[in-house]
Amino acid sequence: MPLTLTVTNAGRAAIVNASRDGTSAVRIAAIGVSATAITASAATTTLPDETKRISTIAGDAVAADTIHVTVRDESSSVYSVRSIALYLADGTLFAAYGQSSILVEKSAQAMLLLALDIRFTDIAASALTFGATNFLNPAATTETAGVVELATDAETATGTEDRRAVTPKGLSFSIAARLASWGADIWRASNDGAGSGLDADLLDGQQGSYYANIPARLGYTPANRAGDNFTGAITVTTGGEAVNRMIAGAGSYYGGFSIERPSGRRWLFGMSGAQAESGGNSASDFFINRYADDGAFIDTPFQITRNTGEVRAQANRVWHAGNDGAGSGLDADLLDGRDSSYYGDVVGRLGYTPANRTGEDFTGPVAAATPNTGTSGGFRLKANATSGFAYFQVTNPDATSEWGNLQFTAAGQMRWSGSLLVAGNASRNGALLWDAANDGAGSGLDADLLDGQQGSYYTNIAARLGYTPANRAGDSFTGSLIVSTGGEAVNRMIAGAGSYYGGFSIERPSGRRWLLGMSGAQDESGGNNASDFFINRYADDGAFIDTPFQIARNTGEARLQGGRAWHAGNDGAGSGLDADLLDGRDSSYYADIVARLGYTPARRTGEDFTGPVTAATPNAGSSGGFRLKGNATSGFAYFQVTNPDLSNEWGHFQFSPAGQMRWSGSLLVAGEASRNGARIWDAANDGAGSGLDADLLDGYDGAAYDRVVDQNLSENGGWLLYASGRKETWGWVQVPQDSFASYPLPIAHSEWVHPSLGVSALSGNRDNYQNTGIADIIGSPPTSIQIWNADDRTARVWVRTIGK
Repeated sequence: MPLTLTVTNAGRAAIVNASRDGTSAVRIAAIGVSATAITASAATTTLPDETKRISTIAGDAVAADTIHVTVRDESSSVYSVRSIALYLADGTLFAAYGQSSILVEKSAQAMLLLALDIRFTDIAASALTFGATNFLNPAATTETAGVVELATDAETATGTEDRRAVTPKGLSFSIAARLASWGADIWRASNDGAGSGLDADLLDGQQGSYYANIPARLGYTPANRAGDNFTGAITVTTGGEAVNRMIAGAGSYYGGFSIERPSGRRWLFGMSGAQAESGGNSASDFFINRYADDGAFIDTPFQITRNTGEVRAQANRVWHAGNDGAGSGLDADLLDGRDSSYYGDVVGRLGYTPANRTGEDFTGPVAAATPNTGTSGGFRLKANATSGFAYFQVTNPDATSEWGNLQFTAAGQMRWSGSLLVAGNASRNGALLWDAANDGAGSGLDADLLDGQQGSYYTNIAARLGYTPANRAGDSFTGSLIVSTGGEAVNRMIAGAGSYYGGFSIERPSGRRWLLGMSGAQDESGGNNASDFFINRYADDGAFIDTPFQIARNTGEARLQGGRAWHAGNDGAGSGLDADLLDGRDSSYYADIVARLGYTPARRTGEDFTGPVTAATPNAGSSGGFRLKGNATSGFAYFQVTNPDLSNEWGHFQFSPAGQMRWSGSLLVAGEASRNGARIWDAANDGAGSGLDADLLDGYDGAAYDRVVDQNLSENGGWLLYASGRKETWGWVQVPQDSFASYPLPIAHSEWVHPSLGVSALSGNRDNYQNTGIADIIGSPPTSIQIWNADDRTARVWVRTIGK
């Protein structure tokens, strides 16, 4: 594995060209070595405790980011190397590297020949040059000739190693192993299916049911764009207006209004805006749907055409005062549910004999209530047109003698014909009259002004407010009334328990078209009672036309202009309703089914089709198209193929509840066969490159093989970690003469380790393995292995361990 060196700031500056718009090549002149482990950084300028600087180096770029460097030291120097630095000819420290373990050790008798692969992360390796390369021995790559290690049979069979060369023997072993695992069999209905481990069982690691169950994948049932029935509410926001208004621009299409209680929808209504208004109150027609206590749809009881005011119930024409007649059961027969005889008995209805307006002698006192102001109501005395006065006469009991009279003039004067005696203070309009006996200081007399203002200032309330106030007890508004009930979307008004719903004003920019609302004053007590609906209709200029409609929610009964409406539920023969026509057609039209369809329909109990039958299927193919029902007795479904006259069966398909399909004859496949889109293997298409993913290898399941889950393939200090927790390590250590050295385990062990040693013959003594061995295993769990050397020369000991 290449060493990754850190380029210093000084080294990076050295490779910048003179024009500072690119790089120029630099020459590595020497390499410094140190026994001290460093952590190299861009700020590094010196190599701490540098042991020696060696100029006999050679190197070359072997990849875009990697150079191969060979260092030779034939001196008698003795040193260890943990850190290195590359120097330019002018002494600049170009790059450095360090690690805690020893890279290499040199004895006095040995010649150092160090070969390194060095990787740079952010500069091009081609920017570096070296001196003489007569002893360069780089690692081989796909671009560079050099030294290469031969792969073992196991490494060749694994097929993951890219730094070792394959031998013919290893290649033969790998191919033979794969062929032996595949065998000569093919995959078919007798040995495939769930658990086989073949790709046919999975698609991108998923069972076929994963793709077939679309609602489970989406997390909801998707709607059909061609039309569907939504089981939940759909809310459409058309703008930022207050909840009770929806004013659209020219050409807008109005959606439905949903009026709801907290427990669910009660009404859904809307106004069509697809057609432009062209005068005469055209377009902008209205419709209503009705819903039950549980929010379930009941019916569409109502439609109104705005230009005529005509109402249709259940798509049928409705009868009202404009088209009723004698005996129809409408207003002509009843008034508020009573026969005309009820209204003929006036005395009986009143409970008393009424007075004659031309004059009457009342036998008892006559009382009339008057308002507080006395300006209207009570008794009203009309003036005589000839005299110009009005008189109130007081007589004796038999009206034969006048006691006096009050004369009233148009100027508001009242004159009593007799004497006026006042027992207490006199007042006018409830105000004290002043005379010489009660005026003066402290009397409050300021008859002309109040706080300096004329009396008219206080009586003209509208002028003081700037508008005519409305009466809270009820009033008629001459302009629009807009009520905002909250921050809900325009198309919804949902109120809490006990709320009173106001009216909805549906408008065009030019003015109101409909005013509608729902009564919420009464609590809903079951049976879909309360929450009734009403509608007002308006003209092009926004002027009120009439109140054409009311609906009782519990019965769905519609009332027009306060009267009962007739529809298909109460019509009769000859009325012009459904009994005569259906969608404008006579019943004979619907009886001739063949003429209407344009073909002769097939019987559901069975039919012999004289032409081909085609059925469209969705992309998934799991529903729709042709569907074959299984037989309840046999437990199978059959699809039979016969000769043209049905007298001889050519073959049949048998389908089982387990999803198996069996063909009774021979099966010939012209091309390749597949299952669920996955290829089926046979003797003609298996082998190398076929993609066959077997369930067993040499008769063993994949779990029988201990997989490598992590690795470090360094030459010294490398390791493999297996799925079972087993660990293998390798490396080497220099042990001085008559001394000890430690081999640190390059990966942590948790339980035990078993080492094996090999001794290098570089020292010149081929028998020194007899003097070298394991002194101790250090740590619990183990961390290193102590090795002794009783020879009189330095020994290089190769270590390989197995542990956990």
